[in-house]
Amino acid sequence: MVSTWLGACIPSWSDAQEATPHFDNMWSETNQAWVAKDWARVEKNLQAVVGQSSFAPQMRSVALLRLARAYVVQGRIADATKQYQALVAETSYPEIHRQEAKECLAELQRMASGKPPRDPQAKRYHHPPLAPARQVIYVKADAMAPGDGSKNTPFPSVEAALEKVRATAGSAAGTTILLAPGRYPLTSSLSFHENLSGTAEAPLVIRSAHPGKAILSGAQELKNFLPVTDPAILQRLPEEARGKVVCCDLKAQGMHDFGQLAIRGWAQGTPPPTLEFFVNDQAQTLARWPNQGFVSAGTLIEPGTEQKPSIFGYLDDRHARWTTAPDGWIFGFFRHRWADCTLPIGRIDPSNKTLTTAVRYNYSMSDKEGIIYYAFNLLEEIDQPGEWYLDRQQGMLYLYPNVSLGSARMEISSLPAPLISGKNLQHVRFEGLVLDGGRMHGMELTDSSDLRIVGC
Repeated sequence: MVSTWLGACIPSWSDAQEATPHFDNMWSETNQAWVAKDWARVEKNLQAVVGQSSFAPQMRSVALLRLARAYVVQGRIADATKQYQALVAETSYPEIHRQEAKECLAELQRMASGKPPRDPQAKRYHHPPLAPARQVIYVKADAMAPGDGSKNTPFPSVEAALEKVRATAGSAAGTTILLAPGRYPLTSSLSFHENLSGTAEAPLVIRSAHPGKAILSGAQELKNFLPVTDPAILQRLPEEARGKVVCCDLKAQGMHDFGQLAIRGWAQGTPPPTLEFFVNDQAQTLARWPNQGFVSAGTLIEPGTEQKPSIFGYLDDRHARWTTAPDGWIFGFFRHRWADCTLPIGRIDPSNKTLTTAVRYNYSMSDKEGIIYYAFNLLEEIDQPGEWYLDRQQGMLYLYPNVSLGSARMEISSLPAPLISGKNLQHVRFEGLVLDGGRMHGMELTDSSDLRIVGC
């Protein structure tokens, strides 16, 4: 659809597939006239397109839309209205353009009555009011186990509340599970299936008592960050970071699933879920070089084939620090500037100043547009606050903190599955919840109907 109302933007020509050189020249000239605010020339060119029967209908209709927009910009509302009406009336024009004209006419009418052009409520879905709950099950994150779901002795977890509903056939209808403010850690998906379905008149409701304050979290909080003292690790760290980096033993805190880094990017398929690290809800930066932007590659030596990885020269001696890094990666644009990709580093050769990927880039590299990249997942590049690195073999996380450790909440995304999952489910409403800290989807609900996700 040509957007005729987005500020003063000029619609581009993309709707007609039968453009001719004559049309292209006229459209280009109209663009120049529009920028120069030469409205007489704009009007002349667009009227010529509209009146040219050899042009396809979609070419004429997009010109009409633009002509009407030109009149609106000039304050000629009556002329704009006339053009929109002509577009609506001509059945040979594409329906999408006629619909746009109808919407623009409605907006002109709203403006004429002193209202803003768009009604923000016009296309908003309004949820019908709910009947009073048949039963309310209370949940409070810091409640004492086991609890019975009553207001005075709430359940400590959402899972316990769902189990109570499952235990009695048909009890989901008209039940509200009310979550007090707090963080509700999940070690597996909250599972909703047909035995948790409500009815159209009495859905099952899972609601935050205070919208946005009940947090379903797939993250695990980390404790016991200590200064790095291992001489081998200190040697790998940049000199400016030594004495400032701390570490945390994840295995000692029961974490063993660290996900995996994998090739990802344009047309690379769906990678497996991996973890991220958060401090006070802010994602931290996986240690990288350079800290901002990209660097250019040197000479492309080997584009890469089925049997050979890709090889290119590098221009900065910083690469020599990574010769023993066990799991370094590069992110960049290795053929086209619109096709990104991540690739594992195979070998750094400081004598020849070359970088060899561990696997080939599946489109083969090309330097016609210039290869640009940055390197990441390198302990050797933790050189500024907010950067981190995870040694997956040892389960040791390293961090250059940017806040005081004493009061910070450190979390790592842990759950490698949707926070909420369901199948064959009907008439359920999720309201006011925060879904956070997982490695996968927030919700994955299939083969289901009348599910309402409200204010989450």
